[in-house]
Amino acid sequence: MVKGEVEYHLLQKQQTLAGLDEVGRGCLAGPVYAAAVILDYDALVGLPAKVREKIRDSKKLSKKQRAEMISVIKEISQSWAVAFASVAEIEHLGIVGATFLAMRRSLKELSKPFDCLLIDGNRPLDGYDGEQKTIVKGDQLCYCIAAASILAKESRDQFMREQAETFPSYGFESHVGYGTKAHIEAVKKNGACSLHRRNFAPIRDFCLQQFSCVLGNFRAQQLLIKTVVVPPILASRLISLKHRERASLLPNLLEKKECRDHRSIISNECSSRTDGCRTPKQCWPQNPMPKLPRTRLRT
Repeated sequence: MVKGEVEYHLLQKQQTLAGLDEVGRGCLAGPVYAAAVILDYDALVGLPAKVREKIRDSKKLSKKQRAEMISVIKEISQSWAVAFASVAEIEHLGIVGATFLAMRRSLKELSKPFDCLLIDGNRPLDGYDGEQKTIVKGDQLCYCIAAASILAKESRDQFMREQAETFPSYGFESHVGYGTKAHIEAVKKNGACSLHRRNFAPIRDFCLQQFSCVLGNFRAQQLLIKTVVVPPILASRLISLKHRERASLLPNLLEKKECRDHRSIISNECSSRTDGCRTPKQCWPQNPMPKLPRTRLRT
């Protein structure tokens, strides 16, 4: 497929298009950003070819090139918006839920209406009732998605560079929160900070080690259960268990995959469902907690 082909066919139908993309889903630290862009395609066509070619996947542009393209994209856009979901929201909703939240926020901030939403990837935006099309590698095939990708990337990177002044020990100015070797080594040396996502496996493991040193295994497990390790619906049940019972059960929970929709930790059987699983109440009964002995164990 040629770049711009999807947009060309939709524009022939007199549709106004909005491109939507996110940045930061795979990071270990920092918020997830999303940007929405409604391009003026007449202005886009009027750009020099060398400039227009730079409206592509933000990851394939240098830091200098992205900075240069920001003003260009804003000039040729009818409307644009950037939004984010915080680390706390990522921990509470899961990364997919938080990403969708950031996307909906960016769409809400657009000043002009549009007919069709073009999204990078293969998953439609939950909670959006208008016409939308998912496009795999959309930031390489659609100008409006690529423009959104650049705005989101540069906005997030700038935020993380600013945070490097507050947290100078982690090197955020270079890796902007991604799980590089240097970043992981910094976390091992200095511990996790408030920007780190405690529901992401490497950070969660480091936090459990930190808590264990100060509080002991028992309190560390309680604290992690109450925050991000398991969904709230099970937290009280796990905390009420005896120490040895919880200690034997918690590692099994940590190994289970997250639910495709609500990010709760459940079994592989439920994760593979395609019948519209939405809430923990629908999922968990199919994968009940194992029955534990009633006899009191010595600790």
